[in-house]
Amino acid sequence: MKMNSLKTDLAKAEAGIWIGDIPDFPGVELKVRPQGNPDYRVLYQRLIQTVPRGKKRAGAITDPEMKAQVDGRCLADTILVDWKGFEDDDNKPLAYSPELAKQLLSEVDMQALRGALVWAAGVAEEEARVSLEDDAKNSKPRSSGSSTGQTS
Repeated sequence: MKMNSLKTDLAKAEAGIWIGDIPDFPGVELKVRPQGNPDYRVLYQRLIQTVPRGKKRAGAITDPEMKAQVDGRCLADTILVDWKGFEDDDNKPLAYSPELAKQLLSEVDMQALRGALVWAAGVAEEEARVSLEDDAKNSKPRSSGSSTGQTS
């Protein structure tokens, strides 16, 4: 494995990447940043410090409502950038807003939405890595010839 294949296009990842074809979310696209981004880790560590001892064990949150609140806040504030394809109860497009995202993602029964975001963030990480690999391949200078004597 080449070390360059492990690099991530940080500028692309920071801006967010549109991810579609999300399992069990037909017609939905999520613009997300990779989950491993530094903002996520910092916010998660800060929020887990505020969880009372009785609701966590060995650094893991054991209370389902508290876990949903922390995970939802982290996803809304550091992963989700935008969405397309969601509708309200009247079948009208549901516009993205950070406040709505935070509210929905923090609800304990929105586990499927949090799962979709985590999945999309994983795909975004891979796409940012592939993008950087593609950029590197496309920027390599062509050789002036080959072993057969042909020129480019």
